[in-house]
Amino acid sequence: MDSAAARQASTAQLALRAKRDRLIGKGLSYTRSSTVVRTKALQVDGDTATLRVVEATSFAIKKVHGDEPDHTSYQADRVFTFKREGTAWKLAGQHLAPAPGLEPMNEPAPVQPEASGPAGSALRGAATGRPSRPVGKAAGLAAGYNYGAMAAYADRYVFNYNSYYRTFSDRGGDCTNFVSQALRAGGWKDAGWPYAHTGTWWYVQSGQTPSWINVNRWADFATYSGRVYGLSNVWYQGVGDVMQMDFEGGTDKDHTMMVTYKDSGGQPYFTYHTRDTYRRPLQDILDRYTTASYWPWRT
Repeated sequence: MDSAAARQASTAQLALRAKRDRLIGKGLSYTRSSTVVRTKALQVDGDTATLRVVEATSFAIKKVHGDEPDHTSYQADRVFTFKREGTAWKLAGQHLAPAPGLEPMNEPAPVQPEASGPAGSALRGAATGRPSRPVGKAAGLAAGYNYGAMAAYADRYVFNYNSYYRTFSDRGGDCTNFVSQALRAGGWKDAGWPYAHTGTWWYVQSGQTPSWINVNRWADFATYSGRVYGLSNVWYQGVGDVMQMDFEGGTDKDHTMMVTYKDSGGQPYFTYHTRDTYRRPLQDILDRYTTASYWPWRT
């Protein structure tokens, strides 16, 4: 590494150690990790080389209550820049490739101030303060939804996309498209016509409604149709529930994800597309995005 990259790495290590200590204090620990890197492209322009890779990282989750998932994992695109100095190449820097989704759990970030409001609530949306005891969720609703099927679908296709559906990863993000697929797998029926009405939600091979793929339009449909209602606290979520968030703490939602597991200690785990991630703990998300707004939806 050159001196700038060495400073970047040192700062990153300090930030990640601080995050580790915060999470341990809140009952969440990762015990080991592994990363596999696959090259996507290499471009050399004079004395500068740009290497684009896909990194796949998995973290083992410490068994505090005994029924935590074995691991959480993600895939993300990363860019490395190398500079030639004499006959040697040195790493000059690295960064995540731009994407509209959440950053990986091991991506260093400045510590943000705690959000204002009662019990550590977000600036808008639901509260984020953890309740003193876990809150459960019924196994199903009268509408006949199969929450286990929703979660199983999301966990199955988080990295290996279902070829039946188009992907929108390079067109604003695939997160809501992915959640819509999981909801359909668990019993949500296509609704309405014509194309743009708030009460419509459907996908066919020739197209789909905005509510199928757009974060805010999905929320409009889901609440208008009565298929979801808002929860007052993010920790109340159960398997098959959907959480949306605004990274900047406003009201214009940026991201959609689904709870695919919840342990006996009350920790929900989220699976989502766009920087594809399998069963990321809620506490990890809250630690990284302390000033975001959160909308947890009971499905």
